[in-house]
Amino acid sequence: MEFDRDRKSMSVLINNPYTSSSGSSGSSSSGSGGGGGSDTILLVKGAAELLLHRCTYYHSTTTNTILPLLPQHRAQILSRVQELAGLPLRMICCGVKYSDVNMLLSKYSSGSGSGSSGGGGGDGNGGDDIISLFQKIPSSQYINMESELVLVGVCGIVDPLRVEVKVSVV
Repeated sequence: MEFDRDRKSMSVLINNPYTSSSGSSGSSSSGSGGGGGSDTILLVKGAAELLLHRCTYYHSTTTNTILPLLPQHRAQILSRVQELAGLPLRMICCGVKYSDVNMLLSKYSSGSGSGSSGGGGGDGNGGDDIISLFQKIPSSQYINMESELVLVGVCGIVDPLRVEVKVSVV
């Protein structure tokens, strides 16, 4: 899903490498909370101050588990994001959503029968049909698909103003 200035994020849907060929692996699957058993992963990156509000879980590197993102966690992260943004750094948030492709298609597609992946392709997911079905999802639904994410991390990148920006402002 392409970048959009309103939602300030973009995402890509990939096959889950842990379930595509090897069966099941990873955490327990409950909503976005785990990757075990889900056939696809939605990778999302975007403006930290907006995307963070669409994350309901986070990946704990201490316990290697998916845990609920509580309001106090979100407040601590936002505080640090604002601090680093003042350096100035452009703050980017990364999140994932583990899901079944058929569930995503049936939930967000405008057509009634698009949840079924139909024939074609030998990957069990309808092959190239998945791409054409995703193209039928209205862009107004992208923000809804990019919700209930697992926060993976936040990073800051140096993003200096271009010279032509200074000239146009002055």
